[in-house]
Formats: sequence, structure tokens, C-alpha cells
Amino acid sequence: MEKRRGMGSIVRLDRPKDDPSKGTHGWQVRAPTGFPRKYHSKLFSDNKHGGNQPALEAAQAYLKEYREKNPYKARPRKRPSS
Repeated sequence: MEKRRGMGSIVRLDRPKDDPSKGTHGWQVRAPTGFPRKYHSKLFSDNKHGGNQPALEAAQAYLKEYREKNPYKARPRKRPSS
């Protein structure tokens, strides 16, 4: 898979607790803001979206819409002064 800077990513979160009906289960969207080590993040819960696949589809649609409204603009890095 080709890695493209500034596009953002979607990752799966499955953090179970003692009770299987609890914990964090869903897809997380992370998109760089253009500032070093700053990200916009949003979670798409399986429970709220009616399952794994609908949550993934919602996350993909959100990332696409977010990128259209907020195009990635790389900021120049600050170089240490000598």
C-alpha cells in the first residue's frame, strides 16, 4: 500500500473490557492539520452506526469530506538556529 502524506488515515480500534458489550469498538479517522504532530481525530463507533461495515463506510465518507473542506497544507519546519 502506498503511503501518501497529508491524506489522513482510518484505523480500527478494538479495546475490550471485562464485559464484551463494553469497551471501544470502531474506526478512528486521523488527518494531519499541517502543523507538526497535530491531528484531527474522530471515532466512528460500531454500536452507533449499526455494525463494523457501516461504521467504516461512515468514516471513509467523513475523511473524504474533511479533506475536501480542509486541504492539507504542509507547513515549513522550523530549523534550529545556530
